[in-house]
Amino acid sequence: LRLVWFRRLGLAAAAGLAVAATAWLWSSRQARLERENARLIAAAERRARHELINTSLAQAQAEVRLGRLGGRDAVLRVLTNALVLGPEAAQRRAMRSAAVAAMAQTGTRWIPAPESLRSTDPMSVAGDRDQRLFARRDPDGAVSVVNPDTPDRKSRLPGLRPVDDEVTGFSPDGRFVRLRRGGEFLIGDLSAAAYCHTNGVCVFAPDSRLWVAGADGAVELIELPTGRSVRRLPPAGESRSAPAVTSLAVSPDGSWLATAVGGNQVTLHEVDSGGRGEILQVPGAVYSLTWGSRPGQFAVGLETGELLVWTLPDPHPRWQVPARSGAIRRLAFDPAGRVLATAGEEEVVTLWDAETGQELARVPAIAWQLEFRPSDTRLGLVWRGGEPGFIGLVPSTGFQRVRGPGTGGGDGVLAISSNGKWLAVGTSSSVDVSDAQSGARVASMPAHGVRAIAFGQGGRTLWWLDGGEVCWVPLDQGSPRDPLPRRESGRVWTHLAVSTTTGGLLLADGATDSLVLRSPEGRESRMAPHEFVRFAAIREPGTLIASGSQSVPDVLLWDPVSGRRVARLPSGAQVRPVFSPDGQWLAAAGPACSLWRADDWGPGPTLPAGPANTVAGSAAFSPDSRTLAAVYGDHEIHLFHLPDGAPGLTLEAADGGRLLAVVFSPDGGRLFATTARGEVLCWSLPELESALSQLGLSEMDR
Repeated sequence: LRLVWFRRLGLAAAAGLAVAATAWLWSSRQARLERENARLIAAAERRARHELINTSLAQAQAEVRLGRLGGRDAVLRVLTNALVLGPEAAQRRAMRSAAVAAMAQTGTRWIPAPESLRSTDPMSVAGDRDQRLFARRDPDGAVSVVNPDTPDRKSRLPGLRPVDDEVTGFSPDGRFVRLRRGGEFLIGDLSAAAYCHTNGVCVFAPDSRLWVAGADGAVELIELPTGRSVRRLPPAGESRSAPAVTSLAVSPDGSWLATAVGGNQVTLHEVDSGGRGEILQVPGAVYSLTWGSRPGQFAVGLETGELLVWTLPDPHPRWQVPARSGAIRRLAFDPAGRVLATAGEEEVVTLWDAETGQELARVPAIAWQLEFRPSDTRLGLVWRGGEPGFIGLVPSTGFQRVRGPGTGGGDGVLAISSNGKWLAVGTSSSVDVSDAQSGARVASMPAHGVRAIAFGQGGRTLWWLDGGEVCWVPLDQGSPRDPLPRRESGRVWTHLAVSTTTGGLLLADGATDSLVLRSPEGRESRMAPHEFVRFAAIREPGTLIASGSQSVPDVLLWDPVSGRRVARLPSGAQVRPVFSPDGQWLAAAGPACSLWRADDWGPGPTLPAGPANTVAGSAAFSPDSRTLAAVYGDHEIHLFHLPDGAPGLTLEAADGGRLLAVVFSPDGGRLFATTARGEVLCWSLPELESALSQLGLSEMDR
């Protein structure tokens, strides 16, 4: 029995072990399956998040290029929403760059009007200068002045038949309202609830008196409501049959009056003296005039859709845009004089950079009244899709167009003075010196194709190559002491650089395949040969020279004392060498950008190759030598952090313009670039980083 019992016990134990083993194997297999499923699910989630982030990024980049109403806010909203998905490092960099591109734009927002202003007729309502009170035509033809935020009516003008009045606006003091009926204007006195004046062409002066135009072309300033004349300006024409005035505009301080007469002529009158100033000839019939807040800022809109802007007393337009699809009937500068809004028959409100003429935004809307509120940049009242509202402007962040489109060509060379105050730009037709902060031009000298430009003697001298000739001019507060530059003829140079420490002048001579370093005392040392030498740079304090060729590969290094070549660094042709300020790096900018370390001239971090078939690029080091900015693919600037070469922001040229040259400000806070259209663009890097940080897109720890 014991033997049977033990046998049964062994069989039971074996069976139990088998069951346990089977259970363990099954549970282990289930655990492996669960882990594998979890891994697959996590991988699928990562792929889904990755694709969703890429989709959001593509959506943001597309929205940047569309430039639609509310587009800037939409881009930033898409990017911040995508942050919660946990973007990878490369995606985060792309998101940062997309945010910078969006913030470089002047944003527009739609602000709906209060319910009480929702009328189907855009001609029936107009606001005062603060957009707090609105004059609205009632169904019975009367004109009521209301505050949309309160139910009570402030005042009322009686109705006139037929009911076809256009309410065009208030006087600056808010007492009078102007209405158009066909070809005449009516002035209503709100305090008396009566109409007090009728005239063909009239405009309110800043003190709420009224300028009126007579049939003989003369203009008078009258007091309201009496109509008493206090000043008369004679007709703009010389004969008694002077053409009638078609438009009037008075400057913000009331000292100048502009009249449009006889189609394509604008006359400027000095009010106090009663004299006539400049006569501006324009290429078409004038439909609208306006003055800006900046001295001499003046704009004209034509029947042909052309737009012209002046900075008077210069009689030549500062900028002009070609004809659009309809006449420009409304013009308005923002309170700071930075933005010009236009509207007309094409039923689009267009916003322009008032300094450069660059189009900032286009908003489909009908605008019978186009005025900016003085307290901010709210523009209105306008109609969009039958609904009234306002266009809110959001200024660009961290970006400024220092100089607008103009004469480009050449290398678009650029230099900034050591104190960061003056910016010098060389084009195919001029050398211009501007205030680096405001962009205001302080000097302009004619040229015939500038190849290189540089400040010397701490910004007291400006050097450049004009058609291969060495030119220079002493400067005093950014302006040349002698308006005629000094020239050195006899040889055709291909490049120029100035040593900031020794004052030495480095010249590249493509005719003799050599480099010449000229001391301030006039001594010369020559380095040769370098076939078709085109670019050159100096390592401070003048101890080493680097040169690049027009068509021969590689960068050559030279000892300026012996004139001998000391190294040959592998690169492509048509590259521009540049040394870092601390002398520890050498970059060669071209279709691809290369880096070398100065300790042994071994290759530095490998930088990504740019798109194929691009022209010679440009590069610049920050003053602390920790950042390299390089033009990539003609239209982008890539920032790299040293010493590891980690990629940073990507900055895009506005409207896809081709970039030519880049330079950092002496404090490293701003990066300037020129374009093939003659523009100068500027990014404020600290301002951009601050704005990115607020979005949750601060730069990741590296």
